[in-house]
Amino acid sequence: MTGLRTPRILDASALVELFSGHSTLMRLIDDATAGSPVVVVPTLAIAEAQAAIDAPSPALGEGAECAGPADSRPVRARRH
Repeated sequence: MTGLRTPRILDASALVELFSGHSTLMRLIDDATAGSPVVVVPTLAIAEAQAAIDAPSPALGEGAECAGPADSRPVRARRH
């Protein structure tokens, strides 16, 4: 292997557990924030987790951030 790491892909059930305070998942997110491992959260998993915990869906508006498809840096959403 050339130094690339396999990303951890979280599904809706993992997100529900994360929001419930699952200690292993909390540690995974803390480690990912520090740079290792890479964590991927598909948009569909977010929507499914929101539905499962009956969370309101935030509107993408001014000040909202999302990651671009080829870039892990946050980008500012713009109003059109």
